[in-house]
Amino acid sequence: MDQTKGRSLPPMTRKNSVRLLAAMLLSLLLLVALHSTAPESFHFDLLRRLLSPKARAPPASSRDAQVILQRVSENGTRPCHNISTEAAYFFGLPMEGNGEEMITLSTEVSHKFWIVSYAADGSRRCHGGDFYEIDLSGHQWKSRPSVTDLGDGSYLVELRVDGEFTGIYTLRAILLYSNFHGMDHSATEWAVDKEVFRLQIHFTSSTGGSTRTTLPLCTSSDFTSKKPWLGKWTRTKFDESCALDEDGRYLCLRDDEQCDESQCSGALERLESNGWVYSAHCKFRIWSTTEAWKCLDGKKLFFWGDSNHRDTIRNLLNLVLGMNEIIEQRSIIINVTNPANPAQNLRVFQIYNGAPDPGKVFLGLRSLDEPAYLELVKKEFFQGGVPDAVILNSGLHDGHAWKIPGSLPQRPRPLHCSGSHCCGRATKHAWSSVTRSPWLEV
Repeated sequence: MDQTKGRSLPPMTRKNSVRLLAAMLLSLLLLVALHSTAPESFHFDLLRRLLSPKARAPPASSRDAQVILQRVSENGTRPCHNISTEAAYFFGLPMEGNGEEMITLSTEVSHKFWIVSYAADGSRRCHGGDFYEIDLSGHQWKSRPSVTDLGDGSYLVELRVDGEFTGIYTLRAILLYSNFHGMDHSATEWAVDKEVFRLQIHFTSSTGGSTRTTLPLCTSSDFTSKKPWLGKWTRTKFDESCALDEDGRYLCLRDDEQCDESQCSGALERLESNGWVYSAHCKFRIWSTTEAWKCLDGKKLFFWGDSNHRDTIRNLLNLVLGMNEIIEQRSIIINVTNPANPAQNLRVFQIYNGAPDPGKVFLGLRSLDEPAYLELVKKEFFQGGVPDAVILNSGLHDGHAWKIPGSLPQRPRPLHCSGSHCCGRATKHAWSSVTRSPWLEV
């Protein structure tokens, strides 16, 4: 079970975090827009690749959803399944157990250790399903090391720190849920949220000196690759005395402060994070407002998803493009103009997919059974030409509508486009190609 997703990291406020997320989203949108050499068919081909059965074919690993669902179905079939985790111990590091001495590890090396779950009577848990969140924090580095559920009560943890970031770190393991209860429909009541151990680690250079790793810029291939993203937050430029202002913003670095190119590229201060930046195996470009408008000028962005898209769109418009828009409706169609250059404009379409009526919820894909809603999606998708970028998501609405994965619809009703008023021959062919495949499957 991939447990790398955890709670928000401490050094940034929610406002500052979404500012960076908006910049990251824009990077993705710009990559899609810049690589669209065939505007009328590119997005349909991309949808077909990303949502095709082949693309969704489960990889042969313990992180695969099929393996997890199988383990969930087996939960409760053995006596020890009904025993809750009370304690956890780590094995495989230079100091085993739960001691308080400092551990020394080398940077630039992948380290592995194991967490083993135990019941209150001291017996080892025989099955997986515990959700551990691992937090590795230093003065200039914060990450959530990956955790793999091995299915036998043990969990593999892998951590690595780049050579540039030597120093003292705190490693914490928090048990969020036990016995697969994190997958319950109402998981809050089962939350454990218990720190099971805390370690001090001194990461030292394996070469005797600081080694700087300069990451490559993320490209379109990084967003379509099956390579797992193991991200971290780092900072190389910051103000030790920096504090949040009354608006919840870190405004301490110079307005023209730039990234040092190792972990990011662009205007560092635009993130308002006192130097903290997110990166993975590649780094992100932090776009200036001028650069962002130059790329998105004349573009059409089409969002189809739940109400979380409102935050995404608001952050994109206000934090990246310098607007001051209030986004309240779940379905919106807006045309925005660059306040600094009235000749530049952007069209944004968001069609809510929780229910045909934006005031209702929990229908998900069943919304497509409503003819008027189907017509709305088709109309807005093609209005003024096909989108330059398509952003899809599906939230809890489908989780409520189809509680058993196997009950999800295999082939929704096709949305055929007809007539010269809505699209040309090439666009109609591309649309039909997509709707003949189960592109709306989850």
